[in-house]
Amino acid sequence: ETAEEKADETAEEKADETAEEKADETAEEKAEETAEEKADETAEEKAEETAEKKAEETAEAKAEETTQQKAEPADLPADEAADAGESRQDPPGTPVPAAVASEIPRAPTLPEERAKREAAAAAAAAASEEPEEESEESLSALKPVWAFGMNRHVPVISLATSERDVVFYACANSAVLYDVNANKQRILRGHTNAITCTAASNDKRWLVTGDAGLDSAVIIWDSRTAVPVRTMFEPHPNGVYAVALNPNSRFLCTLSAEANQTFAIWNWTTGEELSLCSATLSSAYGIQRYISFNADDNSHVVTNSDHQVLFFQWGEGKVEYFAPPLTDKDFNKPVGRYCHSVFLRKSTKAISATSQGLCVVWDSNKPLTKMSTEATPDKRAVKLVPLHEKGITVLTQTDEIIVTGDTAGHVKFFDQNLQLLYCAVFANVDVKESRAHIIHRDFDAAVRAIDVHPTMTKIAIGGKSGYLKIWNYQTKLTECSRHIEGKASSSAIRCIKFDPAGEFLAVGHEGGLLRILDADTLSDVMEENFHYSRDCITHIVFSDDSRYLATADKEFTTSLYERERGRPWTYVGRHRAHYKEIHDLLFGVQIDTGYNRLLSLGKDRYLVEYDIPNASKDNLPVMTSDRIEQNGVPLCMTWYPPIVKEQFLLTANDEYKYKLYNCTTKKCRNTFLGPTYGSPVRKICILPHPNAQPTDRRYAVFMLNDKIGLTILPLDGNPYNSVGCVAHPQGVANMACSADGRFLFTAGGEDATVQMWSVHPAVLDAQSKLGGPDLIPFYSLMEGGREGELFKELEDYFYYAQLRAQGIDSMETRWVSERIPIAEIPFVMRGLGFYPSEQEIDNMMNEIKFSRYVDTGEYVTDIDLGEFIRLYVNHRPVFGLSLDRIFKAFKVLGEAKGEEFLVDRGDILDLLQNSGEHMTEYELAEYLTTLLGFNPEGGSFELEEFNPATAGDLIDAHIPARIGASGFVEDLLGFGPVAARQKSSQAAGSRSQSARPKSVQISSSEAQTL
Repeated sequence: ETAEEKADETAEEKADETAEEKADETAEEKAEETAEEKADETAEEKAEETAEKKAEETAEAKAEETTQQKAEPADLPADEAADAGESRQDPPGTPVPAAVASEIPRAPTLPEERAKREAAAAAAAAASEEPEEESEESLSALKPVWAFGMNRHVPVISLATSERDVVFYACANSAVLYDVNANKQRILRGHTNAITCTAASNDKRWLVTGDAGLDSAVIIWDSRTAVPVRTMFEPHPNGVYAVALNPNSRFLCTLSAEANQTFAIWNWTTGEELSLCSATLSSAYGIQRYISFNADDNSHVVTNSDHQVLFFQWGEGKVEYFAPPLTDKDFNKPVGRYCHSVFLRKSTKAISATSQGLCVVWDSNKPLTKMSTEATPDKRAVKLVPLHEKGITVLTQTDEIIVTGDTAGHVKFFDQNLQLLYCAVFANVDVKESRAHIIHRDFDAAVRAIDVHPTMTKIAIGGKSGYLKIWNYQTKLTECSRHIEGKASSSAIRCIKFDPAGEFLAVGHEGGLLRILDADTLSDVMEENFHYSRDCITHIVFSDDSRYLATADKEFTTSLYERERGRPWTYVGRHRAHYKEIHDLLFGVQIDTGYNRLLSLGKDRYLVEYDIPNASKDNLPVMTSDRIEQNGVPLCMTWYPPIVKEQFLLTANDEYKYKLYNCTTKKCRNTFLGPTYGSPVRKICILPHPNAQPTDRRYAVFMLNDKIGLTILPLDGNPYNSVGCVAHPQGVANMACSADGRFLFTAGGEDATVQMWSVHPAVLDAQSKLGGPDLIPFYSLMEGGREGELFKELEDYFYYAQLRAQGIDSMETRWVSERIPIAEIPFVMRGLGFYPSEQEIDNMMNEIKFSRYVDTGEYVTDIDLGEFIRLYVNHRPVFGLSLDRIFKAFKVLGEAKGEEFLVDRGDILDLLQNSGEHMTEYELAEYLTTLLGFNPEGGSFELEEFNPATAGDLIDAHIPARIGASGFVEDLLGFGPVAARQKSSQAAGSRSQSARPKSVQISSSEAQTL
């Protein structure tokens, strides 16, 4: 202890490196000698002497002398430092290596010095709180700064001491250290999945968190610094359900997250990747979720599931365990479900609490004639002791006091003989009449509804339980709250929205009820609530002037409400303009007239605009209805900021694409590659920028299934212009931005949590610069990059396209250029393995053609290589054309015959000519005979006129009367038998010969139609 105190003080006062070097050398040389001989030296005398003389004596000499004498005890775990020299109950053969002294838990310092150091650390942290946010958070574009809610199935752990009041709990995939007095949080992040279990050492210094799922981890943290000291990646294939530290914090016990669980013991202080011992448990024992070490003998461990208690004894690389049976018939009394189990101190007994309010007492299963106090894992139930009238939900032990809690909120304290010492009631606490202080109250049901006040630092959060609160994210205090009573359908909150003036808060319920509340007090504004929707309200939006309010519900219906100045809100009308789910709802302003616009975007791929000026009582007419997508499904939309001269509507679809539509004509003007972080963008918001100028750089935040991200505007498809991170492993339900654009809030839905993130665009700007200038980021999106085969082919196609444009059969002098006509774009795309539909071709042509029209008033007629690469990367399918789509089409259109689905040849020809982007009979005959190999590749456009006279006979002779997906893929499209068997392979974009079609000229109309 003295060594650590003096070494620290020396570093602060003298910055003497010699003490540190000698401490390391002495620790290695005298590790064994010190651990056995000098652990019992007079630490208290030395500490008192040091405390008195530190201010006067030379710290350097004292530090050197003390370091030499006490280096090893300072590096031992807390309990071992106190008990070294006494007999230990740890399993034999596992000594503490001196080489890992820096990782082993250290003994606590003397109270006086510890208090002094922690007070100094707290003062330093408080003094640098704001700079810390600026410096540390600037390392991440998005960093969590506050967490609402907690994982309801993971216990809360108190880390309170005489110096601090801190609680530790899990929130989604983060852990939270909450300082009650300072009302501050420290967010511990390192898990990709939701945290399933936590544990803390007896001295409250070391914390353990574990998760279950892919890329799982177990992390040991230092609670004082909030820094991970050991990370165990995938200690079990599917993660862990339970973790626990032994009393001296040296050993870690884990239970894996599998049906046949693995019980394992780890010495986490050594850095060893393998467990000391392990055992595989039968699935018949149920999922073991609770672990407890025997404080008197660390080689004994007890775990339990809902219906089985297991006792373990481990050591010397082996594990022995027993599963004592217990049924309701054994004591003629229902036992119930087990919640927790612990060992009694200085005894061979253990106890388990049950949902029947009982305590099962276990003892060694030995003959009565053999008297022995030696502990054994072979236990049997000896009696049932009633402790509570209600079901017990928690059982723990503090020193030698047993503490239990039940479903009624009663907490009882017992001695080792299960004699009641004290009882307290914490349920239904009235704070005004009780000494109990509620330090944390959050949601107990799914949270999907959040919105940020437009002018103040407030956020409204609503849950499925009907609980609604407004929280000030600057002061970190709750402004007001309300619990909406009633039936589940009329109280469950699905969405909320502040009006732009910040006067009202609209609340949409799952039963279709719409409430208008006062934004400050959460009291009802209307005497009667609106209930025109018969199903869940999914979207609420206000117009910019706060005059109109619109909602969308699960019945695919849009409703409009109006409020004249000084009058109450009134219902206008509703319209069912979609035949599938409405994905987004948006208000806007007409550029020329200034009238309000209302648009809805549906899963049916239609963008509908409603005629608000001509709306009347019970009538909401539709102005336009445009199908904006051919294959992709649009998922969200927002107005593009005024950083360009045109007004655009920005959408994101399920094909990982952003698209810009002219706000007047609804025509697609640009397509960009979106973030490819495992799922498509489900919501996008332009980051607010107060007093933004057209020349200012703007940013957008987006929401995926389980992630959020930040992207730079204007969009261009550059992958380095976006960054994302996991926000809620179980899914992000909603997000909202603060009015100043500094913070982002996300709701986790079923995990009942909300995260507050600080936004630092400068980090993203730095990442964008690291990606390289001009086309360098786009080369990385092409197979092989700048030096790859695909790029070389592209150059060849560019020259070949110039030959085509100048005429194949020509003897004139050729003019070589760096540009090709835009009419050649479809042919080069197909040569690269991307087969766009006719609508996609029109979008690409218009994107290039009108790219400079607003600035110059002229059309663009050709394109260079760099522009083509950007066009290709942004438009091609992210994952290619999967053969699954063709097999699915045949399954829908055909009749089952064995494992195949067959379609008549005549039906296929009829569909290709009359459905979707239908082809003419001439085109169909040419394409099919070319695919069959009877026409030269290149077709009539390049070589010779096609003769359709014999095409019909060739098609009848070589295409079966009934064709299946395998024959269509192998024989007609020419993808080869290997690709046909691997249905999920990606056909488009594949560079292998077996997966490339026979002709580069063929249109993709067949595939698109299917």
